[in-house]
Amino acid sequence: MKRLITPLILFCMLLFSACGSQSTTTNTGGGSGGSSPQKGLTGGNNYIACPGSVNTTAAAPEKGTVTLTVSGWSSSPAEDALVQSNLNKFQQSHPNIQVKWSPITGDYPTKMRANIASGNAPDVFYLSTDIAPEYITAGKLLNLSPYMARDGIKSADYYPSLITPFS
Repeated sequence: MKRLITPLILFCMLLFSACGSQSTTTNTGGGSGGSSPQKGLTGGNNYIACPGSVNTTAAAPEKGTVTLTVSGWSSSPAEDALVQSNLNKFQQSHPNIQVKWSPITGDYPTKMRANIASGNAPDVFYLSTDIAPEYITAGKLLNLSPYMARDGIKSADYYPSLITPFS
């Protein structure tokens, strides 16, 4: 169970922090060309050059049923069953969100890079610290800072060791 929870927590931290900022301004510099990169939610971590333009406001909530494709790598049928069980519980508590679990077997980073390059990325996916900078710098992830601010979620409520690598 601990083996499953840690990657899911890291994934959520990435979503909550990638290129985020509590401000409502955008950075026009992409990390090369004069301006410093936008700081993440934790402030001061400039290891990842964030894209020059990111969303600064939260989109309006979707109406009706929403379907999300969720991916991660598959290590065993038992782990897949556990993930599916947790996704089912999520779906039960959020009946307007349908979740489709789409595990990736084999070389996860290579398959995800191909999915991203072809515009066929899942809506939600596991992202480890070693490949996160590539996706963040390329602007392939949604800035969740405006959503966190709107909903009163503070980055300080999360362990710094989990959020800092993605900010």
